Parts: sequence; C-alpha cells; structure tokens
Amino acid sequence: MKIFKAMWRIFVLTGILALPLGAGENPYGDWGSWSQHYSDYVLESAEYWVSNRTSQILLGSLLLAQPVLWKTDAITSRRIRNAAVLNDPFMRFGEAWGRMYGVTLLISVSVFRALQVSSDKTRDYQQLEYVLTGYGTTLAFAGSLKYLVGRTRPDGSNHYSFPSGHTTLAFATAEMTRQLYGNGWGSAAYALAILTGIERIQDKRHWLGDVVTAAILSTTIARSLAPGKVESSTLGDQQLALPKSGTPMFTLVWHFPRALPAIHFTP
Repeated sequence: MKIFKAMWRIFVLTGILALPLGAGENPYGDWGSWSQHYSDYVLESAEYWVSNRTSQILLGSLLLAQPVLWKTDAITSRRIRNAAVLNDPFMRFGEAWGRMYGVTLLISVSVFRALQVSSDKTRDYQQLEYVLTGYGTTLAFAGSLKYLVGRTRPDGSNHYSFPSGHTTLAFATAEMTRQLYGNGWGSAAYALAILTGIERIQDKRHWLGDVVTAAILSTTIARSLAPGKVESSTLGDQQLALPKSGTPMFTLVWHFPRALPAIHFTP
C-alpha cells in the first residue's frame, strides 16, 4: 500500500534527522533527556487531544455524523463526481499535493530551519520534531483504521478506503502550517487540502465520509501536537503559547434504575 510506503519513508527520515540530537549542538542535553522529553511530549499531546474543548466538539460531531455519512455516501459522492468540479490539471495537482508535494515542502522547510545557524536551536529542533511527529502520528492512525475498518473503495480496487490517506496528509500539512507560520499560509494550505479531498472523491478513490473523517482526525491531532500547547514542547514563542488544555465539553452521568445517559453541558 502506498500509505504504508509513505509511513516507512517518514519514520526512516525521522531516525536520520534525530541523529544530530545525540551529538554536537543538542538543545535537549544527552540522549536520555531527549527520550524523556519526547515521551512526555507525546503523552501530554494525547491528553490535550481528548481533553481540549475544540477537539471534543470536532471529534464528537464526527462520531455522531458517521452513521449519516455512511448511509448517504453513495448519493453524495456520486453527486460530487457528476459535478466534475476539478479539471484534469487540478486533479493531478490535488493528488500529488496530498501524496507528496505538501509533505516534502513542509519537511524540507523544517529541516532547513533546523540546520541553519540560529540563536534558538531548541525552537528549530522542536518545530522539526513537531512536523515529523505530526505526520507519523496521523499516518499511523489512518493506516490502522484502514486495516480495522476494511471499507471498499468506490472503484472497487481494494478494501482500504476509510479514511483517505492523501486527505490525512494534506490536512495535517495545513494545520501544522497554520500553527507554525500563521493563518495566512495556513489558509492557503487548507485550500490545497480541500482540493485534495475533492480530487479523491471525484477520482472514485474515496467516499465523502472517508475524506471528512481524515480531515477532522488529522487536523485535531496536528493541533494537539503543536508547540506551545503542551508543557514539554513549549518554545517560548508567544504566538504559539496557547493553553495546555480546555474544559471538557460534556460529562456523562448514569441515572438508575433506567440506566439512560444524561448529558450535562458545562460552560
């Protein structure tokens, strides 16, 4: 599968780029301190992912919408294909952006920043770490779901339709670009991510539900891993110094003997 080939390349690249952390100008100290930092970073990001209010709203809405998306996917996806929104050049570019262009561009910029002479090497290394971890985590989620769900593609070629791998990478690129370089560049990257999503549906490679799920999962994961959102990845950049966690959107309370869940929203 192309998605797992991409995962393998990214993880190999991660290992190669991690080598400078063990020698020379190492902002984390020795290898042991870097390993501890990285595990703390991932765990705190996972906690932020499930506890942050915005993530809860997006993920909760996605969960509630799944039955509707799956039931109407055949109709909505066919309408998108029949509309033929994109012509051939845009189709080719949208596919290439999600598969290769976006990932290559963002990683290349991050590597260049990490290798250049800078007054804040910790920031540069953490931004590179963020980009590589973001791609690795979102691809791991997408790849696992593809095997677990086993949904047939619209063209019937295989059973790895859900979620869309191209869309996963495109929206991860968009959110990480927004976090690192601001809303201007982020908006442009999101426009390209939407182009990729439309291309995947119009090319009969994915259903609408595959694209929507990939977009929300990768966006929330990339947002949760962002520098400044968790203590272990704070860069000291005020633009990125956002709250560590948010208030839970709701709690579930069970009332007996009826045993029906009551949802209490918190302000």
